[in-house]
This record gives sequence, C-alpha cells and structure tokens, in this order.
Amino acid sequence: MEIVGTCAYCGKTVYCQAGFLQGIHENGQLLCFDCAEQKS
Repeated sequence: MEIVGTCAYCGKTVYCQAGFLQGIHENGQLLCFDCAEQKS
C-alpha cells in the first residue's frame, strides 16, 4: 500500500493498493471515497 496524498475535504490519507486508487481524482482534487460519496 502506498500513500498517494490527502483528501481535499477531510484530510484523510488516500492510498493506492495493488494499482488501484482508494479514492477519486476529480477536477484536480484528490477525494477519499467517503467525501466523494457525500459530494454526489
């Protein structure tokens, strides 16, 4: 597991695991899945 960055909204650490981003990259921002779900 590798740290990619932090969520632009809550500051939670976002990881990349086995080549899969554990969040989303949207409009130049990195979001964790929880914040991405709340946003939509």
